[in-house]
Amino acid sequence: IGSGITVEGQNGVIGYNSSQGGPANVGVINQGTISASVANGTITVNAQPFINQGLLESPAGTLNLAGTLSGLGNFQSGAGPLALSGVLTNTGQTLVLNGATNTLTLQGGAILGGTIAPANGAAFIVQSGTLNGVTVNGAMDVGNTYTGAGLTVTNGLTLNRSEERRVGK
Repeated sequence: IGSGITVEGQNGVIGYNSSQGGPANVGVINQGTISASVANGTITVNAQPFINQGLLESPAGTLNLAGTLSGLGNFQSGAGPLALSGVLTNTGQTLVLNGATNTLTLQGGAILGGTIAPANGAAFIVQSGTLNGVTVNGAMDVGNTYTGAGLTVTNGLTLNRSEERRVGK
């Protein structure tokens, strides 16, 4: 997807679509904008690999990242979450979530290595998935937003939080 190109809409798949058939190892490089711009819709990026050099955004709908990713690049979530159902290789990198409208939801996916840093009201929410050797510098929601949330941890999980919260007295 070239620079200056915007792909947007309510529902769709970029890359491999199982209902259409074809090879599953479709690579996608985004240099433009992929936008889940319609409320209650979902745009799925299913690529092997997916490289984001442009902008990913979910101002109204859900943007689901499936397949394999090495870094998320520039993304902005709004009323709709950025959902990860694929595998994000984050080794040696810090994924910064910044601002109250920036939400990353682990939705059956996996994050391999690196650091996730939610700040300034941003949210890292786990519905289900795997964290493999990950450090979280900030709040992580497991079971508050999604009842019955499931998280698998392999090769350690480091939780660092800069603020203290107290429950009760």
